[in-house]
Amino acid sequence: MKLDETRIVVRYRSKSDVLDLAVKVLRVYAGPLTVALAAGVVPLFLLNLWLLADFRFYDFVWGLPINYMILTTLLVFLEVPLATAPATLLLGQTVFRQKPDARSIAREFRQSLPQLIVYQVLLRPITIFYPFLTEIILLERNPMRVAQGNGKSTWARNRELHRDESADLIINGFLNFCLGLVLFGTTWFSLAMLRTLFLGDWGLVTGAAIDRPMYTYYYQVLLWAIAGFTTVLRFLSYLNLGIRREGWDVELQLRAERSRLSQHLL
Repeated sequence: MKLDETRIVVRYRSKSDVLDLAVKVLRVYAGPLTVALAAGVVPLFLLNLWLLADFRFYDFVWGLPINYMILTTLLVFLEVPLATAPATLLLGQTVFRQKPDARSIAREFRQSLPQLIVYQVLLRPITIFYPFLTEIILLERNPMRVAQGNGKSTWARNRELHRDESADLIINGFLNFCLGLVLFGTTWFSLAMLRTLFLGDWGLVTGAAIDRPMYTYYYQVLLWAIAGFTTVLRFLSYLNLGIRREGWDVELQLRAERSRLSQHLL
């Protein structure tokens, strides 16, 4: 592994450059990312269908199953850290490796699962304000607890990375939320128009039965697709924050030079 020869160039980028890079990463790694996302999403997708099987209420005022869609959205939001963990580990490997290793991804996921459950499931109402906690757990792999003077725990590292970044994180969160709404809205209505043109399905307009797949299957699939894109965007933003605050790009260059010097001395 050559630390100064990375698949994704480690340098600071503007927000627009990060978005552009996210699209390029999706294009280059479309296959592996789809597999990694499916590994985490499919079990939770089926779980959500089962959990909400008795909550398919129909709202005659709005003509849409609002209750069902709200509950689906809430479940997906709570499950995103677990569901996208394999994809995040894959992205971490793509920085330095030509070909990601599925076995190491599975092993690292199992090792990180206890902390993911504690911080991103049980403590989710608190950790929602720390957007890069998942990356810290999966990629930095600090212990949950450490003896005094023996390194940093996950929570200490999390607070250190996010310290004094509230304004920037709020702006990033708002921009990502708006981007997600635009992507979801355009994809949803495009799908509705295609169903109308090719299948004669006017359910979105007339308020068809709740069992229609537009509201039970396609809606959740679109939510997970948006979550997959924001996972790539969040990972690149995490790299950007580390570069800006801690000079990761300089550190990689120094470590690479030290490695080369060590080889020559030997």
